[in-house]
Amino acid sequence: MARIKSETRQLTEGVFVRFSPADLDEIRREAGRLNVSVAQLVRDTMLGNVCPASLRAS
Repeated sequence: MARIKSETRQLTEGVFVRFSPADLDEIRREAGRLNVSVAQLVRDTMLGNVCPASLRAS
């Protein structure tokens, strides 16, 4: 039976970001309100603003 990898290990690349303590508190509150992880909130927020390469005009 295959072991389920952690969220971090499933990803292929890492981007490390530093937030001020006040900003991180705000992000944590919003993630908690939405019942998602901080990583998921940041990914969803950023990728929601990016057009996937498969949808770009050639």
